[in-house]
Amino acid sequence: MTIARPHRGYHGPRGSQRFFEGWYYRVSLPEASFATIYSIEDPHGGPLSQGAVQVLTATEVAVECFPQVKNFWADPDALAFGQVQAATPRVGLQLSAPFWDQLQTGYQATASLNQGRVRTDRGEFSWDYRITPILGWGRDEATMGLLSYLPVYEVGWQVCMAHGWATGHFTTPSQQHNFTHAPAYIEKNWSLGFPKIWFWLQANDFTVVQGLPDPNLTVTSGGGARRTLGWEDEAALVGLHYQGRFFNFRPETGSVQWQVQTDTQQGHWQIWAGADGYEIELIAGVPRTKLQALLGPSPTRTLHPISLHSLAGQLTLKLYRGRGAQRVLILEAESQTTAVEVGGERWAGTWAGRC
Repeated sequence: MTIARPHRGYHGPRGSQRFFEGWYYRVSLPEASFATIYSIEDPHGGPLSQGAVQVLTATEVAVECFPQVKNFWADPDALAFGQVQAATPRVGLQLSAPFWDQLQTGYQATASLNQGRVRTDRGEFSWDYRITPILGWGRDEATMGLLSYLPVYEVGWQVCMAHGWATGHFTTPSQQHNFTHAPAYIEKNWSLGFPKIWFWLQANDFTVVQGLPDPNLTVTSGGGARRTLGWEDEAALVGLHYQGRFFNFRPETGSVQWQVQTDTQQGHWQIWAGADGYEIELIAGVPRTKLQALLGPSPTRTLHPISLHSLAGQLTLKLYRGRGAQRVLILEAESQTTAVEVGGERWAGTWAGRC
């Protein structure tokens, strides 16, 4: 089943302007979660032009860059893209057998497929899994609202799949992990550069402590200093799918507060939001030693360390009906495989805000 989503197609390039587009695919596994992060910079060419894939595990990040951007392809109308390290360009989705037979390094990904291979000094990383999409963002809404269809926000952000099920395998130089019906997640962003500062977390693998069980329970939260029509403001949101309902906490409908800290031995994410007669609290933590540097571009530089990320965050989620002293707890859930991130060139270890 392939579900159409807002912003599912490729946005670039924008003439000769500095531009990147990136995609994030994650599978949650006990002790072996992994993510693949794809990017294309300046697909029109230039000194900073390249493609890349970053493979993130619980203990390391493997990076492969593709200087030949002519080997990158993407569908402008669907979630489908890929790139290979080859002298002769190969454009478009390939059947699995020819793809693997001809591939040295590279990848191809869609809403229902993620395949690739990179080679490092330590050995080979490869992945091959099928995806059953379950939930997008709300009822297939744009994550950043209707204005995201206009060149208003920098950076653009879209949750392509808040929750789905993945079946396949992931191989590291030391071990192969086979999985069936594992929680999966997909998002993307596009822009002239990342925000000056941001935080993010996502989880869709929960144990419900109080409330009704829901195998499709999923939450995503992010905030940053975004550029909007030439001026900058701080904004954040929380999106929760629970029991067939989408709870959308954002400044346009309520309020969001956050405090994020990574300058101690324990990274800490605390987000509170209220809207439409509900409140949500997210408290996540991860040892500082489990945060790994990820690469991203800026307006004047190609990929360089720009964020800290972990797949091993421990999250407690609480959802209340009502506000303030009259609120009633209707859901408490915990996740040991939460993805957490902070980033930006303005990041200084602690950031608190509200909108």
